[in-house]
Amino acid sequence: MRRREKRASVAFVHNKRCVRISSGFTLIELAFVVAAVALLLATTLPVLANSRLRSDRLVCANNLRRIGVAFHVWSDSHQDKVPWQLPGPSAEGGTGGFGNPLMNNAWYHFAAISNELVTPTLLACPSDNAKVATQWDTNPSGGFLNAAYRNNSVSYLVGCHAEIRLPNSVLSADRNVLPDSSSQSCSLGFQTVAGIYTTGSLAGWDPSSIHSLFGNVLFTGGNVAELSSSGLRKAVADPNSDNGTEHFLLPR
Repeated sequence: MRRREKRASVAFVHNKRCVRISSGFTLIELAFVVAAVALLLATTLPVLANSRLRSDRLVCANNLRRIGVAFHVWSDSHQDKVPWQLPGPSAEGGTGGFGNPLMNNAWYHFAAISNELVTPTLLACPSDNAKVATQWDTNPSGGFLNAAYRNNSVSYLVGCHAEIRLPNSVLSADRNVLPDSSSQSCSLGFQTVAGIYTTGSLAGWDPSSIHSLFGNVLFTGGNVAELSSSGLRKAVADPNSDNGTEHFLLPR
């Protein structure tokens, strides 16, 4: 009787061991799982990366639209002008004028619409390496007017020849422009601006920065377009130029 019980116990253990062995992965099965996971990652990661880039472009375009609205609201109470078309600092609230030492700083012109723009975070594109300012003051921790921020917090250029009455003139755009010429002077009083020729231009976007081969452009009419380098050159082919050159003030 004891011998039978012992045999039964051994058989039970033997069967249990068999169950354990059959429930595990074999090396072939494990290799298949690893390969499947690797394939899944290889196909989904580029999609996720492209989705993030597209999302950043949309945020950037929305920033520019809100900047355009702010400039229009400002112009409604300032003779239908943009800030750099009025002298400053003065009672007129402009930022332009020959001899104004701050005129050649892009941040200075955006600061003029601080009341209309509400927050300076809209001046930083998520694809740019800009320092994001969070308030319109000199606070060293996020203050737009602090020396550590200012132009370092601006992802967008100033369209020097923008005119409210000309809806197709360029009001602003991504800052990563490779112009035809740089450090030019402008008839409006700017001393260090970039220039894009209205004809025969070779200008375009810097492909190593922000949105690579494409960029967002804000027109005075309020619309924002995602343009290639050739599209950018067509956009500046506007009669409202300075001796055949459109001037842009870059933040950096």
